[in-house]
Amino acid sequence: MFRGVLEAAGIDHPLWERGQLTRPGRIVPRRGPQVLGSEPFATVQSGRLQLAEQTASGDNPLTARVLVNRLWQHAFGEGLVRTVDNFGRLGELPTHPELLDYLAARFVRDEGWSMKRMLRLLLTSETWQQSSRGEVAGLERDGANRWLSRMSLRRLEAEAIRDAILAVSGQLDLKMYGPGVSVYFVSRTEGGGASGPLDGDR
Repeated sequence: MFRGVLEAAGIDHPLWERGQLTRPGRIVPRRGPQVLGSEPFATVQSGRLQLAEQTASGDNPLTARVLVNRLWQHAFGEGLVRTVDNFGRLGELPTHPELLDYLAARFVRDEGWSMKRMLRLLLTSETWQQSSRGEVAGLERDGANRWLSRMSLRRLEAEAIRDAILAVSGQLDLKMYGPGVSVYFVSRTEGGGASGPLDGDR
């Protein structure tokens, strides 16, 4: 059995005056966010499909920029727009606006909205492959590394530490699509692990 969403007839709701359900005001037509230039939906459907199409449209450059900025943050530790959760007027300006525009256009046009291919492009770039040592002149001029003169030091994620330990000990299983791993310790855990949930609650 698969779960899904059935498309029902769309309903335009009233604007509740002062948030009170007993005081309905004028009817507000269904539409996407006005910041995207959305017009009221002309269909009798709920509008979810139309909202998704507007959000991922090539006419809406904001979605591609936000996604590329998040991928950049994932690869480099900080986004080109450092306030990744606030991409609007209250957020910071991009440190490299031309690069952000180029990557967003390429993400839509050449990479076909594929985050995997976009991440591959970032991780094979010369910028990502730089040393984190840097040169004295670069450290003096750009101590915060806003101009990407070197690779910034990053904290290693727990999954990468685990995989490195398993790889060094020869226990890393590279087989794909295997069975799931129980989130509970078992008595046969090497090193005398105790039975119970991973977070230690008892």
